[in-house]
Amino acid sequence: MRSKKVYRMFTRVVENGFQSYNPPLMVSS
Repeated sequence: MRSKKVYRMFTRVVENGFQSYNPPLMVSS
């Protein structure tokens, strides 16, 4: 399953985006 790989990449992008943009944590996925 490539779910783990996609999830890891997505989390990395989200973390990078949060560093610059800190919106309310409304997205739990």
